[in-house]
Amino acid sequence: MDSLQRLLKSPLHDSTTANVYISQGNLFRKQHKTDQAIKSYSQVLTLPNGSKMSTKKANACLKIGDVYIKKHQYTQALEYYNKALVWRKHTNKHELIGINLFNIGFLHKLMTNYSQAFDYFSQALSVFQNIKKHSRVAVVYHEMGIVCREKGEYKKGVSYHQKSLEIHRRLKKITWQAHNLNGIGNAYNLMLEYGKAITYYQAAARIYLTQKNERGLLGTYGNLVMLYSDQYNLPIAWKYLVEVEKICEKTYPNWMLRYIINTHYYIKNRHWSKALHYAKKALKKAQKEKAIERVIKAYRLLVTIYDGIGNKEQLQKYQHKLGQMVATSEKKYLQPLFNQTITAQFFREGNLSKVMDFVYQRLLKDEKTGQSSVMHHEAYKNIYLGKVHLETREYAIAKQHLLKVVASSAGYRLWALYYLGQVYQKEKKYALAEKYGRQSLALAKQEGSIQSMLMVHYFLGQQALIQQNSTLAKKHFEQVVKIITKINPYIYRLHQTLSYYVGNAYYFLGRYTQALAYFNQTIGEAQTYQDVIVKRNALKMRAQTFGKIGNYKQAFEDYIIYKAMSDSLFSVQKLRKMAEIKTRYIYEKRQDSLKQIQKHERKALKAKIQTQKANERTLKANQHLALVGVGVLGVLMFVLTVFYRSKQRSNRLLANTNAQLLSLDQFKEQMMGMIVHDLKNPLSAIIGLSEEKSNPLFTSINQAGKRMQILITNILDVQRMEENKMVLQKEIITVSALLKDACQRIQFVARDKNLQIHLHHFPVTYIEGDNELIVRVLVNLLSNAIKYTPQNGEIHLQVEVSDDQICKVSVSDNGVGIAPEHLGKIFDRFQQATPSATGFIRANGLGLAFCKLAVEAHGGQIGVESIQGLGSTFWFTFPIVHQTPQVVSMGQATSDTLLVSSSQRIQFTSQEQSLLLSIANQIQQYQIFETTNIRTVLESIEENASPNLLHWKTELEDSLYTCNEVKFRKLLQQI
Repeated sequence: MDSLQRLLKSPLHDSTTANVYISQGNLFRKQHKTDQAIKSYSQVLTLPNGSKMSTKKANACLKIGDVYIKKHQYTQALEYYNKALVWRKHTNKHELIGINLFNIGFLHKLMTNYSQAFDYFSQALSVFQNIKKHSRVAVVYHEMGIVCREKGEYKKGVSYHQKSLEIHRRLKKITWQAHNLNGIGNAYNLMLEYGKAITYYQAAARIYLTQKNERGLLGTYGNLVMLYSDQYNLPIAWKYLVEVEKICEKTYPNWMLRYIINTHYYIKNRHWSKALHYAKKALKKAQKEKAIERVIKAYRLLVTIYDGIGNKEQLQKYQHKLGQMVATSEKKYLQPLFNQTITAQFFREGNLSKVMDFVYQRLLKDEKTGQSSVMHHEAYKNIYLGKVHLETREYAIAKQHLLKVVASSAGYRLWALYYLGQVYQKEKKYALAEKYGRQSLALAKQEGSIQSMLMVHYFLGQQALIQQNSTLAKKHFEQVVKIITKINPYIYRLHQTLSYYVGNAYYFLGRYTQALAYFNQTIGEAQTYQDVIVKRNALKMRAQTFGKIGNYKQAFEDYIIYKAMSDSLFSVQKLRKMAEIKTRYIYEKRQDSLKQIQKHERKALKAKIQTQKANERTLKANQHLALVGVGVLGVLMFVLTVFYRSKQRSNRLLANTNAQLLSLDQFKEQMMGMIVHDLKNPLSAIIGLSEEKSNPLFTSINQAGKRMQILITNILDVQRMEENKMVLQKEIITVSALLKDACQRIQFVARDKNLQIHLHHFPVTYIEGDNELIVRVLVNLLSNAIKYTPQNGEIHLQVEVSDDQICKVSVSDNGVGIAPEHLGKIFDRFQQATPSATGFIRANGLGLAFCKLAVEAHGGQIGVESIQGLGSTFWFTFPIVHQTPQVVSMGQATSDTLLVSSSQRIQFTSQEQSLLLSIANQIQQYQIFETTNIRTVLESIEENASPNLLHWKTELEDSLYTCNEVKFRKLLQQI
């Protein structure tokens, strides 16, 4: 340094002085004195211009730019790179000009200005091709491939990398061949073609290994760790992770990359504490080095971790940060990845309307901006729309979206085939279901995806069971078990989706203990991860598993929770909202199209007026006044025409909007009808399977199923009646038969609450009507009365005949009653009083609507009388077609008085009474809520005991399940 200072004090030629300043700057850079280095290089720029000085000044500018890059001050670096290019062009040295263009392109790439980067690389490529510098051409192709990849143009990126690879093979540049192979692997990885990505990564790794290129090897091994982790192929991922650790510890300590690789692996391993440890280190390191791409990657990893942990506050914090960075980044592939993260979260939470809304918003945004979507951007949208419509049982719409993916995207093709198989299975098109399942399995094997293979084997096993091929089903389920056994030693905690499918496999193989263990894990993980869909499915399967091992109480509890979750997911309000979202999307899309048309029309009109004005100015002076008059008239006519056409367009738009609203209403009704129809089959199965079971839990399930069946039938019939599609099957029937039939159907529910149903006035009366519809009217009214009558209470049925023409049936309860302001709308669809206002919810808003429509269809009337706090009386009338004069006196119960009560005294034999006394004495020491202890005592009554003992046991168990202490004590006192 001292000798350079002395040289500068002596008289030197300008060219020599420039060399001294550059050498001095180089020394300062080695000493990490960046400010002094910049100052020294800048001195070259102050020297006089000359033929030789252009090169010196260009070199000085490049050196300054390099220093600013090291300081991550890219704007200043770009300024000096551009100055260097200006000086370079004075030299006419084409190769150096090309290098300068390449450097500017590389700097734009660092700044994520990918369009500018590609432009400068293209200019550099043209220069190198003209002077036949093949090695430089190959390097430029490689960088252009990276830029295309970052812009989301993956196939184009592969093409440039392959061109680079061909040249480097001819030039026998081995290391560069590995770089090209790695680049191609990266592109295929982003295209979700994992099989091809693995092939190229492994080829690159072999070259790096022979060349002992630790830096290249670390990056490639890291890619393989992350790719195999994503595929849940954890044994292989672990093998590569060990190699990554060795390289970082001994040879090439790239800590930031090491932290990211470890985080990715432990996320898939579900080892959240380790994942969080490495993710925080990666973020800290990336922020320190101002590596924006790595900061974004660290944020993505933290979002996944906090989502897995269930920490909502931290999740939202990092989601917000990630969203801001992605929105301002030119890395086009990041936005679809971010969108997928958000969409997947909504789907797991069971918020299907949000999924649909979010996806349609993205579609509208793309269409409004007119930008071409990134590859797979459309595919992921169609995948999620397919999944949503599969969940809502809109199979035709689901197929439309999924088939688009199969036709256009290799990346998401595996999942599209898998979900198509599920759609066809639901539609009972089993040949097609199996076809798509096998296609997805072939792709899963090709990609080495453990997760996909496990899920598809389970699906095909299910498919084989449906087709009654138990041998094939067993083969597929055993494959699931084999896969999970292989990866279990490498995994800290299994993902809830995988554990669900493994649990199912064990269940169908009859290994219920293992099945329960996996279902318990699934429910725990889903609870933490807020995965509502998986949790709901796992609860259903765990209920079935508990049933298989005889734990009916736990089975019943799981089934109730499962049913509540299903009802919550597919409530009428949510389905209506989803229909509105879809219609709004279609409407806004049409609106945007109309606006574009109007914009073009206004532009054309403006141009036409300007042309006409120009023509007017060329007219001769002597024709001016006449032509002005004609022109004004023409413009006036034109404006009137435009106004008239605009008015027509507005009218058409209003008509279209009205049609869309009508279509929406029709769509909503069709959707409701479709869902309700699809519920009938599983309900029939539930009712059928529980029909002949003696266990009281099965009786409860059977009766609950029948009540649900009535509700479903109500919904369908309300629709048919409103659309005048209901055909009444009329016959002559007696009112007494109707009443007995209805009471028999609700006797179990009444017995649960120890209610008595009395019939007070019982004339033999005939009416003409649809037997099933009228019975269901009575069942609905009785069910309502039972619901709001306290335990051990009474319900009164009364039949009156007036003028030998009208029969009036009344159902009275002593429940909470109805507030006066709600009486007028109680029979409207989806109308009910709010619990906070009146302390009750009267049915579901459909039962009473059905009653009204059914009664009016028979020419009758329906009404209600109620005093809040004292009870309600619902009544309806029917015209009489024939009446027999035999009438029983009012106010006195007839021989047909219906006593639906479980507390009637049982006549025990002395032997039975002796046995029950010891049992009752043991039970007396327990409270009614100590069900486990009481049931243990009741187990001493064996299944082959006398009918009286079994009946008493069943009644006592019923009182436990309904918490009816009055009935419970009465049964104990009967002995």
